[in-house]
Parts: sequence; C-alpha cells; structure tokens
Amino acid sequence: MKKFDKNNLLTIFKNFILICLFFISPISFAQNNYPTIESYLCNINLDQNGDLNITETEKVYVDGNVIKHGIFRDFPTDYELLTGTNKHIDFTVLNTAIDNSPSEFHMQDINNGKRIYIGNPANLLPIGWHTFTFNYAVKNALGFFPDHDELYWNVTGNGWPFAIQQTTVNITVPPAVANAITGITGYTGSYGAKGKAFNYSQLPNNEIQFNTTASLNPGEGLSIVIGWKKGIIAPPAFSMSDFLLNLLPTLRHYEYTASFVLGAGLLILLIYFLKCWHQFGSAPRKGIIIPEYEPPTGFSPAALRYISDMGYDQKVFVSALVNMAINGYLIIKEENKEYTLTRVKADTSILSAPEVAIADHLFINSNGIKLSQENYSIFNDAITAFKKELRDEFDAQYIQENKSVPVKGLIFSNLIILLSLWLSHPFSFSHIMAILVAMVVFVSIIAQIDEEAWLSYFFALFANFFGLFIVMDLFIARINPVTLLSPSHYYYYGLLLTLVLVNTFFNTKFKKTTIKGRQLMDHIAGFKMFLAATEKERIKFINPPEMTTQLFDKLLPFAIALDLDANWSKQFATVLANATQTGQYHQPVWYVGPSYGHFNYANFSTNLSKSLNAAVSSTMTPANTSSSGFSGFSGGGGFSGGGFGGGGGGGW
Repeated sequence: MKKFDKNNLLTIFKNFILICLFFISPISFAQNNYPTIESYLCNINLDQNGDLNITETEKVYVDGNVIKHGIFRDFPTDYELLTGTNKHIDFTVLNTAIDNSPSEFHMQDINNGKRIYIGNPANLLPIGWHTFTFNYAVKNALGFFPDHDELYWNVTGNGWPFAIQQTTVNITVPPAVANAITGITGYTGSYGAKGKAFNYSQLPNNEIQFNTTASLNPGEGLSIVIGWKKGIIAPPAFSMSDFLLNLLPTLRHYEYTASFVLGAGLLILLIYFLKCWHQFGSAPRKGIIIPEYEPPTGFSPAALRYISDMGYDQKVFVSALVNMAINGYLIIKEENKEYTLTRVKADTSILSAPEVAIADHLFINSNGIKLSQENYSIFNDAITAFKKELRDEFDAQYIQENKSVPVKGLIFSNLIILLSLWLSHPFSFSHIMAILVAMVVFVSIIAQIDEEAWLSYFFALFANFFGLFIVMDLFIARINPVTLLSPSHYYYYGLLLTLVLVNTFFNTKFKKTTIKGRQLMDHIAGFKMFLAATEKERIKFINPPEMTTQLFDKLLPFAIALDLDANWSKQFATVLANATQTGQYHQPVWYVGPSYGHFNYANFSTNLSKSLNAAVSSTMTPANTSSSGFSGFSGGGGFSGGGFGGGGGGGW
C-alpha cells in the first residue's frame, strides 16, 4: 500500500476549514434563495371556435445568477401522436409583462417549437421576487374522439429546472361545453407519471379550477383534461395534409389489376438495377495487405472512418472529439454521466479542416459546452458543417457514389405505386397532382435542411415507404376483416414488400471506392491489423513499436473510429498491470472523469466510446414531445407531460 503522506492530512484539514467557512458565509445563505417559482397561475379561455387564449403568470425569485434579465418559456408546436402521425398547432405570442408592466420579448426557434425570452437583454432585474406574465393564443389544440371531445393540456410543462410551489389553473369554457362535461381529471409528476396531487372544482360562470396540493419539483408538471359531449365545438376544417394522410385508407380493396401493374413495374425496376450494376462494374480489387504501425499520413480518425464506411455516422463525430482532445485542443469532462467539452487552446492549426468546422461552431459563444439537448441546435450546426467539410475533402477523390441510379429507381417505384392505386380505386387527376406536389415539396424542404439529403436515397426511401406503411396500416384497420382474406390483398402486399426490399438491396450497390480510395483502404486494412493484433500475433510483426501509454493515447481515436477500441485496450493490459504494481498511474490530461486517479485502460476506451457516442446521440435527438393521440382520460393513457402545451422554461 502506498505510504500515507502527512501533507495529505494537512490538505484535508485545510479543505475542511474552507468548507466550514463556506457554509457560514453569505454565499451559503444565498443558496436558500436559489430560483424557485412561488406561484404559477394559468388562465385558459376556450372559445366556441376551439381557439385558446392563455395567460400564464409566474412569481419567480430572481437571484442575479441563473436569472439576470428575465425568464424564457419553451413552447412546443409540433407533436408526435400515439397513432404515429404528427400534428402542428398554431402559436402566437400576444404580449408579455414583468411586474404588471409591459416588457420586451424576443423569440427563437428550438427543435420542436419556440422559445420566448421575456425581458430586456440590456437590463438586469433587481434581485428579489418578480412577476412574469405571458399571454399567447393557440389554435388546433383540441382532441376530437368518437365518443367525446376534450382539452388535454400540459399546463406547466415538464422542462422547468425550478421547483413550483403552487399551481392554479382557471379554465373558462363556453356555456354549452360547461353543461355537457363528461369528465374532468389531471396528472402531476415527472414525464409519464400519473400522480394526483391536485384538486379541482366547477365554479360559476362556466369555470373549472385546478389547484395543486403539493409543490412540483424540477422536471415535474401538471396536465389537465376536460371532456365534453360531441357536436358542441366543430372540429377544424378538412385540410390538405389530412386529405393526404387519409387518402389511401379510403380504398375499399385492391384488384388483381393493381397487383399486375405493381409486378410489371417491379420487374422493370429489377432489370434497370441489374443493368446499371453491370454497367458501373465492381469496385477496384484489394491489394496486398501488410501490417502498418501508423495511420495513413494526413488523415484524421474521422476521415478514415468516413472513407472506409463510405459515409457518415455518429462515431465519425465521436472519434473527431476524442482526437481533438488528445491533440490538446479541448478537455472531455465526465460528471454524473454527463459530458462537457472545454476548449483549452484557441489555435486550430493542430486540427484537421473538418475538426476546425466543429470547433468554430461549438465554441462560438464560450469555451465550454455540455452535451445536452438544450444545445441541440449548436451541435446540429457543428455536425452539418463537419459533414460538409468531409464531403468536400474526400468524396470526389475517394468515393464514387452514383446516387442518381437509386434516386431514379425510387421515383419510378413511387409512380408505379400511384398508378396501381389509381387502377384499383380510380381517383381524380387533382388527387394525383396533390400527392406529386406534396412529394416535391417534401424533397425541397429536405434539400434546404441538408444539401445532400435530396441525393440521399436511403433517407428518401425510408421517408416514402414508411409513410406508405402508415397509411396502409390505417387501410387495414378500416376494411372488413372478411375482405382482407381476398388473395388480391396478399399478392399486392407481397409485391409491395418486395419492391421495398429490392430498393433497399440496391441502395448501396452502386457506391464504391475510386482507385485512389482503394489504395487508401489497403493502408487502412494494414493499420487495422496492428490495432486488432493480440500480444501473440504482435510478436510476429517486424519491429513493432513499444507499447506505451503515450502510444495508446495517440492511436486511441483511430481505434475508436475503426471499431477496434476494445482490441486496442486489451493490448495494454500488461502495460497497465506493470504500472499498477509500481504504484504509478498514467492519467490522461485530456479527460477528467470518475476514473480519474485510477485510470484503467483495460475498459476505459470502450466505455468512453460507448458513453460519448450515447451522449452525442442523446444531444442530437430532439427533445421528447407530448404524445396525445389518445384521450387524456385514464382509459386512454393520460399522464403528466401528456397533451398539448408543455415545454418548460428557465432563466437568462
């Protein structure tokens, strides 16, 4: 055991004194006034036309740290329903106020809605209690069901980092609704909870009031549900989007003619793909592979993975982050399973061009950024720029994609499906044009989001056929079970599935490396032999490098990029064991985390790769939206965080 140093005891004593001084200092007392919401009042007015006018009033403690200028309110406008479809609601800010005086506000787009900042960025609010008022209008937020209609509203949202001591909701409904109420309920707690920490009462003047009976902790919220008989409020007018969604389910059955057309189209598509496959030929042949102890000169880990996989995935980005850290540009800090990236150098000359694109976007506002959903837009911009640099630098020289072939196959497949549907159940020319226009608009929107997406066959294939399967599922649910047994259905669905499989199979068959790319792939294969070698295999190599922790750090991002981080770690088991026996631990300067001080290479690289990849995936996943495809009542699966509304807020 390592001998205990008396200086350690002195250090512990000094830290103890400092902690004691902290807890008796004014700073400690300030912690008692950490931002909290004392009262959250929400007044909801439901108009006869189904529109909502909502006023939220929050009494919040401004601490001058978390809250300086005011608060912000996140409001979702796009929701994924439990039916698998999406719904957009109209949202308009009417006015905002601070302490009953009109205030400035500004708004920005977030992943699934809007963020409204209440306050003036040029002014600091005095420390103490302040009242924030937020008035807005919402359309298309009611639920219409076969046996009732309802308002299912997430009042507070589940995204507040502050506790809410008391929540009151006053809902004013039209008299006809008040006289036809079929049920009232609600839910409290974290997202998905079914808590009942509230009471409600029906008041005069067509008003229903909810009051929480316990405070809501950070991340908890209140959702309310009011149901009434059908026919009192008319549902929204039929829209083109609803028409496109429900067009196919109206078909009564498929005829043999439709199956014949689909089968003929499938045969033509197969001949076309086979002809193009023969025309473009196979990829250049693999050369002689020998072990290489260094990565190909001039290529970053991200570049090697991008070229070897002939495309981008999340691990390309992860390997770039680790490489940037090992090269001394940033530090990766892990705390409570959350990652923070901190820039320690401003000099980007040590980075590759794609890595510079990452740095320019991640650290544009500060020297540190957390891998969290609140930074979704920043990481999204960084990855978009990163991917563009990779494409510009490597696509033309090393990858030959021939994307036009599968795109033409996809367009032909869609036209054949439309023709077969028209033959089975003729609909007007305007219907066909509406579908085609919708497809063009969809592709155009995707092209604006990502300049290569309109060429991305796989994405287009997924979007088209997934949407097709949704409507086919609706079709199956609505037809008579007896007619479903008709052989024509089996033929059509079988041919449709085959069409999808043929498109999927040939999706990547036209992508290949160039001659220059094949030569680089041979070098990558030789380098992988070294990274994957066991100790027994390494002995056979000619003059292999000495296995040191410095070498481990240097080649770790390449091992991660090439999916060999586990093998690479195993090669250092002996080195680690020897270091442990001498009481020496090598701690990388580019990483700070739970294993700090007892750094174990045997599993560190694999764990870091998996954890960091999961963190990036979580960051790049849009925040969960409320699911409200079913009724908010208990039989329909209601819960806290469900319904429209929601979001959350914070200080700025």
